[in-house]
Amino acid sequence: MDNPRRSAGEQAEFRDRAYAAAPFLDPGGSARPTHYECAAWPEPVSRPLPWLTGNAEVPPTLTVSVTGDPGTPHKGGITVAERLRGSLLTVEGAQHGVAFVAGNLCVDDAVATYLIDLRTPPTGAHCTI
Repeated sequence: MDNPRRSAGEQAEFRDRAYAAAPFLDPGGSARPTHYECAAWPEPVSRPLPWLTGNAEVPPTLTVSVTGDPGTPHKGGITVAERLRGSLLTVEGAQHGVAFVAGNLCVDDAVATYLIDLRTPPTGAHCTI
């Protein structure tokens, strides 16, 4: 409820822009239907954009990026961590989604420590799955 609702045309434009920026996510077929995921929500939008203005104080961030992720390139994870001026945990592996789903104690411990104590791993932290 915290973003403006899009019409079907706006959603299609948003989809097309996203696929143009990240073509590896496009399943193909330009005639596929599009819908806004919250279109049927019975309540009105409660906040307009932008959500934040000015300087917002946020805790340190942790980005977890898998080197061989088929859906999210590792370079993108590096860029997100840099732009957020946060911490990066590089995970050597070849899967999408790793925290609390891969059964890897190195990853799970680092993420749990961040979520519970807001402590990020040291610079250059690596795990292998």
